[in-house]
Amino acid sequence: ATCVDADYPRLLSEIDHAPFALFLKGNRKILGDKLVSIVGTREPCDKGRSVTAAISTAYVRSGHTIVSGIARGVDSIAHHAALIAGGRTIAVLPNGFNHAYPLENRDLYQMADSSDKLLLISEYPPEQKPQKHHFVRRNRLIAGLSELTIFAEGGIKSGAMITANHALKEGRDVAALSHPQLLNNAGGEQLCTDGAMDLSAQFLTI
Repeated sequence: ATCVDADYPRLLSEIDHAPFALFLKGNRKILGDKLVSIVGTREPCDKGRSVTAAISTAYVRSGHTIVSGIARGVDSIAHHAALIAGGRTIAVLPNGFNHAYPLENRDLYQMADSSDKLLLISEYPPEQKPQKHHFVRRNRLIAGLSELTIFAEGGIKSGAMITANHALKEGRDVAALSHPQLLNNAGGEQLCTDGAMDLSAQFLTI
């Protein structure tokens, strides 16, 4: 899809440095869904894992499609919880379709061939391997696709925090959680302190 195509995502077209072209694999009609992005650490604590799944499931049930970055940890949990709940999900890749990275999520790459519940999006042609700088560039697309980015759990110096900051810079909504049971969440605590919507009361009880 190029930026002149009718189904190029409107919200994405509004960001700084919107990609001219997107490589798509899967059900491209998902681009027209109501999207919410969920991001977080590759090393969530047990409570972070369960709350990520709960958030993803709740947003699917309220009619949203889940966007994330197909990394291990929070991203992987958000994608799989959406599918388990009968919803749809968009995975934004830091590489081309022909490189299943990370390997633990190769099921998502395989599903894109047959399932109407999944769409893979990449700026990169199919043969492109992931490079370090691709991960940071990918984050602006995760934020740019949605009106709302939810920071489930993560550190202050994390890729998820870069994504949240992209969302804020583009004038989008950001939500996070502030809760002692989230053990790796200095980033979420900071976002809530700075005025992000706090979802703790909705998804966590002391």
